[in-house]
Amino acid sequence: MEAVFAHVPGLKVAIPADPYEAKGLLAAALADPDPVVFFEPARVYRAIKTEVPEEPYSIPLGKARIVREGSHLTLIAWGAQVRTVKDAAQELEAENVAQAEVIDVRTLSPFDFETVIASVSKTGRAIIVHEAPKTCGFWGGDIGGDHGAGGASPAGACGPDHRLRHYPASGEAGRLLSAGRREGRGRCQSAPRVLEGAVNGGDGDGLRSVAGTG
Repeated sequence: MEAVFAHVPGLKVAIPADPYEAKGLLAAALADPDPVVFFEPARVYRAIKTEVPEEPYSIPLGKARIVREGSHLTLIAWGAQVRTVKDAAQELEAENVAQAEVIDVRTLSPFDFETVIASVSKTGRAIIVHEAPKTCGFWGGDIGGDHGAGGASPAGACGPDHRLRHYPASGEAGRLLSAGRREGRGRCQSAPRVLEGAVNGGDGDGLRSVAGTG
């Protein structure tokens, strides 16, 4: 659904990852002169507890945050999936597989390409974790699209030795890596599924997607 609104000229799209982010992004959305579509993942409020200051504050739209620093892999997510990739990153480090950097993009429009590209340029590879359908979801043409060489896009930032390729769960090239899993209501990923994509997604490709079903 977020892809529909993210492609409407003039609209901004924000998706918070926890209650603290929700209050700050909502304040920025209300103060913004442009219309803002504010998605609220219900699971964020039920499953995640964070300290939320009583005093007013805002979080700038269009500025991603680095949730966790790493050097081997970039995990990109938004909304409820940020918690999932944080859990996956902790497990990757605990098992001495990789030190993963986690990015919460916060807003899909405007999208903070600068932060994402800087991270992928550092780590050399990335996995995008989202709940959208694998066909026509937000990631393909917007985040994963190879709009240019030499770091002009996340795909380009992976470098010449890490081309943008798609793998399904079986590892067959030429198709999108799909989660094929449902947890509760709606499409969502699990930390083990993200780990599978990080460890077994195929050799040599630098940018992968763990998408929703459909």
